Amino acid sequence: MGEDVNETDNVLVPATLTPALLGSAQSFREWILSIPSYFERAAPVGPEKVWDTRFSRMCLVLKMLGVPANHLQTALTTLLVLNSAHLDNSLALELIDNEEKSGGNLLRRCLTLIPETFRVEFADISKDFLILQKDQFKGKVIIASDSSKYKKVAGDLNSLLESQRVKLKNTAGGKYGITTQPILVRGPVGFVSIAQNSKSAVLNRPSFLKIHFNSGQSAADTRMVFNPQAATEEQKNRFKLFLAKFINGFRRLQFQPVQIPFEDVIAQHLAQTRKSAKLESFLRALRIITIINRSPDESDEERLSKDCGVDMKIVKSALGTVNIPQQKLVSSKVDYYIFWILMSGLIKKENEDVFLSERQRRIFEVIKAHNTTGFGSTFKDFPMSDYEQLTTIENYSESWASLEVIFEKVNKDGGEKISNTQIVYRELQELKEKKLIKEMKDPGAKNKLGYYVTTFDIQDTVPLPHSSEIEDPALGKAKIRIQNPITGEIDEI
Repeated sequence: MGEDVNETDNVLVPATLTPALLGSAQSFREWILSIPSYFERAAPVGPEKVWDTRFSRMCLVLKMLGVPANHLQTALTTLLVLNSAHLDNSLALELIDNEEKSGGNLLRRCLTLIPETFRVEFADISKDFLILQKDQFKGKVIIASDSSKYKKVAGDLNSLLESQRVKLKNTAGGKYGITTQPILVRGPVGFVSIAQNSKSAVLNRPSFLKIHFNSGQSAADTRMVFNPQAATEEQKNRFKLFLAKFINGFRRLQFQPVQIPFEDVIAQHLAQTRKSAKLESFLRALRIITIINRSPDESDEERLSKDCGVDMKIVKSALGTVNIPQQKLVSSKVDYYIFWILMSGLIKKENEDVFLSERQRRIFEVIKAHNTTGFGSTFKDFPMSDYEQLTTIENYSESWASLEVIFEKVNKDGGEKISNTQIVYRELQELKEKKLIKEMKDPGAKNKLGYYVTTFDIQDTVPLPHSSEIEDPALGKAKIRIQNPITGEIDEI
């Protein structure tokens, strides 16, 4: 049986407040009324015609909630997944927290912006509970704050999330003995979970999305930080009202069919890099971005439904708009640019064990540099393939790096200082377990170990075609200027 997670107040006290929220009641009234109750469409704005999207506003709000700059990419991607089932483009995402406890904090902030009707949250779950709640998951994202608690239904859960349907057997005792009845659980259903490490992860299909948190989390922008204890009740309520408008922007989004004219470009690129399993998840994410960027203005039906408190179906029937077909949207290079900004360099490859923390990356690079410079000018004078270089390193112990040398050099690379060799040794064992380095007894030094790399490539995220490779039939080949929602910089594509 699943255990519900109760929250006394899902709206967090803001970590930051804008001047508009701190001004007079009249200035706040003018400001809040000027914000539409819907997401404005992506469009070129200003005299320089720079494309602006609602994702820039999302980043602003996430910063106001205290999300640090280096987690905005993950937060935006999480927001896509949290909206995915409602928009019938279901996605499954697992955040690998790597013992840092920051993934849960980020998820809480993202949930603050999502309508409660979009998700269900359980501390744990069983097969019987899946059967009991079979009709309650449709159009919702399941939230799991601890992936390990879902291990007992991992097989059925993965099947449901991948195929959007799973057939379960309901066994019950009755008047005529034990009977078994097949039960079909259907989507659309999405999933977001937090795993403390790779071993506790519950998602095991290569099509699903996985994101690892960096060990070097930055703090929220101190120039914007607001002390919650200093906020008045009025200021907190203003922020809640502002969030309610933002949440309504997500609530009014509806499924629309989306055509992706450059789907073949993405498919061919993933096929060349042997990552085709991620294709459908990427296409669904791109469709969601397209729906958000094309959010329609408030319709007559919406206004009447809201003003009169009448169900939308009744309003449409009265106005004769029930059978008007949904307009098919077409993804543009603006939509792909946002997709590329969110997904590029973020989504893990299928083999999750290749993930490296920032400290492990630094140690790996130190070993690689030491290995490849241990020959003087050998590699430079005699060009060799990677295989030949790695074989040479393996057979030449003088190029190996000792624990003491690694400790000394990694503390000179400009990164965070490592206090002792024991920490370095533990990280070396992790790298060895991931088969990225080897540990050997140094034949030239008694009771000493040497370390060398087994590969030069530790790229562990799924590569995507750059925005410049996308041909947009609607916008043509002309370059456009667009704002990067995460950095605020203007890019030309």
